[in-house]
Formats: sequence, structure tokens, C-alpha cells
Amino acid sequence: MSGSWKESKERTLGFPEDDPQVFALYLHWLYFSTIPVVVERVAKKKLPENSAREYNDLIKAYVLDANFQNSVIDAIIEQSTITNPDGERYYPGEDAVKHVYHNTTESATIRKLLVDMYVDTAVPNWLHEELPKEFLYSVAEGLMKKRVSSSSKYHVQPSSN
Repeated sequence: MSGSWKESKERTLGFPEDDPQVFALYLHWLYFSTIPVVVERVAKKKLPENSAREYNDLIKAYVLDANFQNSVIDAIIEQSTITNPDGERYYPGEDAVKHVYHNTTESATIRKLLVDMYVDTAVPNWLHEELPKEFLYSVAEGLMKKRVSSSSKYHVQPSSN
């Protein structure tokens, strides 16, 4: 807000392309050094749509400021540990993955987080051809690294007769 910029003279900053909800998360973090994570499991079930919206907001917030990214990662991890009354957990979905892969660099740690979440928890219907190929490749590679291979599962078992 200093210098000969128009914004410094007007004492305002405009963020026309940023979502107000996402910017509110950032502003909250600037003032309180925390990111609020919505927990809706007491009175009613946490609906998948609400969880998806929260993940999408967090992921959009991730790209706002490099100093903010670790807090966003922590909030995403915290969000993934919350269960609804039926014991279900919700994870970032297709829109969140697409946003990350279209708006971050290859070295962004949030990419590794999403890959690890899919490797550790995903079910087949989570995967879609619309997901970024780089993401799908990383998930496949992660599953291969995680797999414990044993040649004995291919051996013919002698019959007990």
C-alpha cells in the first residue's frame, strides 16, 4: 500500500477474480493465524456437497499466498479427519484436484497431499478420465510403490489328495 500505485493513493485493493468466501479464509488467517474448518456433525449429517465446497474453498485459498499454504494444508488434513454420524469421511473431489493441477506448479506439496489421500483412501468410482493425467499417473505410481509384491501368490498350490 505504499509507493506511487493507484491502490496506495486510494488505500484500497481489488481482487475481482477471487471468491469472497475464499478471501474471507485468507483474511481470517491474517488476523488470527488459523483457518476455520466447518464441523457439521452434531445436529445433522455433514453433507458431501458442504464438504466439497469447503475443500474447494481451501484449495482456491492455497494459491493466494505462499506464506498461507502450510495453514491450508493443515486445514485440509483436519477436514479429512472429520467423520459424520455414520462414520463417513469426505475427501477432496474432482473439482479440487483439477483446480490444484491447473493452478500450481509440479513441485507444489498440495499435489502430493491429494495423491497420497487418493492412494490411501480412494475407491474406484473416485477416478475419472477428466482428472488431470499427471494426477492419475501419480496415483498409479503411488499405488505401485505401496503394494507389497510376493511371487508366492502366483504359485500353484499342491492338491491335498
